[in-house]
Amino acid sequence: MLATIIVPEPTGTFLSIQHFMLDGGNVPINNYHILFIVWTTLTGIIIYSEFLTWYLAKRG
Repeated sequence: MLATIIVPEPTGTFLSIQHFMLDGGNVPINNYHILFIVWTTLTGIIIYSEFLTWYLAKRG
């Protein structure tokens, strides 16, 4: 987010790179590395909450 304030034009160019299209060209995939980070974070949160639930249930 800070990069868009400091250098908006190069950041906008970087974030708009289209890598590939899905569904016959209807769904553009831009910046799949950012998508990977989001999915990794969500997966980590889910795994952590499942482990915490299991641990707390085991203790009680």
